[in-house]
Amino acid sequence: MNTQELLIKDGTLVTVDPEHSILSGDILIRGGRIVAIEPSISVRAKQEVIEARGRYILPGFVQTHVHLCQT
Repeated sequence: MNTQELLIKDGTLVTVDPEHSILSGDILIRGGRIVAIEPSISVRAKQEVIEARGRYILPGFVQTHVHLCQT
């Protein structure tokens, strides 16, 4: 089980929710899952921290273009 924490600080989060929300702040990821999105999250020991000021944070993209039906 991956219990490592990743904290992405001061980024602009582009969501894929129905309102197409754009949020600013911090994202905490634990064990590969987002556990918090807040305006500011304090850095704790043993966290990997990425400074994202001036950068966009996008959700992962999934490749859905397949040619299975052609095989």
